[in-house]
Amino acid sequence: VNRLLEQKVPFLVMEMNPHTVAQHRSRISIEVGDATQREVLQHIGVGQCLSIIVTIPDPATAQLVCVAAQRLAPGVPIVARSRYHHYRDALRHAGANRVVDEEEFVGIRLAEEAPESIQLR
Repeated sequence: VNRLLEQKVPFLVMEMNPHTVAQHRSRISIEVGDATQREVLQHIGVGQCLSIIVTIPDPATAQLVCVAAQRLAPGVPIVARSRYHHYRDALRHAGANRVVDEEEFVGIRLAEEAPESIQLR
């Protein structure tokens, strides 16, 4: 969200927790809603999105969002978060065009930080 704000990219966050929405509403565009529900995605105009970013950590729920979004907006690219390697293919099969694999990303970042930590000694 901070990166999108910095880049002045318009976005809407869908969040299930009303307390989270209330906490952030003054700073960002955020609404209460279940993105697995077709009606919710239609209501927000998912077909007019430039991209859909699925950050839900639960793999089954993330897959449901990808399937629903892909059916409603087949031309809109979907980027999905995968907590573990073994969910990448399932997210792609569900409609994600790109999958960010947390295990891979964290491994890369740890390897990047290792030389700096060695130099500190």
